[in-house]
Amino acid sequence: MNDKKIKILVVDDKEGPRYDLKRAAEGDNRQIIEASDTDGAIRLINEIDFHIVVTDMWLEENREGGLTVLREAKKKDPITQVIVVTAFGRAEKGPEIYKYNN
Repeated sequence: MNDKKIKILVVDDKEGPRYDLKRAAEGDNRQIIEASDTDGAIRLINEIDFHIVVTDMWLEENREGGLTVLREAKKKDPITQVIVVTAFGRAEKGPEIYKYNN
């Protein structure tokens, strides 16, 4: 991860929220890359060294897609910062997310 740009992966199956997350992350010296599903996110994680991954918890094809993205990002590089977001008010996966992200 010696590149000068901070590489950020934004993962959401819905185009609107993905666009909003991308816009929120934009800035100087940042490269934002998007994925619309779990498989695409994992492929990108394996190809690119990301500094930050922002993922929706519930991806359409897999209700735990965000957790899978978190696991794969941390398996590749434990210091990658992973932010898991959700529009749902439940936090039942919170302890598992915390376990992988610390």
